[in-house]
Amino acid sequence: MFCPKCKIELDIKEIKISRWTGNKFCKRCGAKLTKLSGFALASLILGTPFICGFLGSLPAVIFGIIALDKISKSKGKIVGRSMAILGLILGSLGIIAVLLAIILPLL
Repeated sequence: MFCPKCKIELDIKEIKISRWTGNKFCKRCGAKLTKLSGFALASLILGTPFICGFLGSLPAVIFGIIALDKISKSKGKIVGRSMAILGLILGSLGIIAVLLAIILPLL
């Protein structure tokens, strides 16, 4: 991985990985080498039913798909794949719950 501040190619031993966000930093100068996907974070927050209710389910699925697409095209510069997947799953479960709540009383 290349450090934009040091202007050198870094070995795996010269990269520090954040435990919580997965961001990568240069051990020499502290420069941030990756960034967290905002779409992945939004997907996770909107997919959490306790925060946004079921209104956030559809945007959570959409943002999760966008995040996964951007992360896969970034060649390792954008992180947050697990957040995007979790937001996608939670959003999908929210949509299924709403559909079941609408359909079951009609039976």
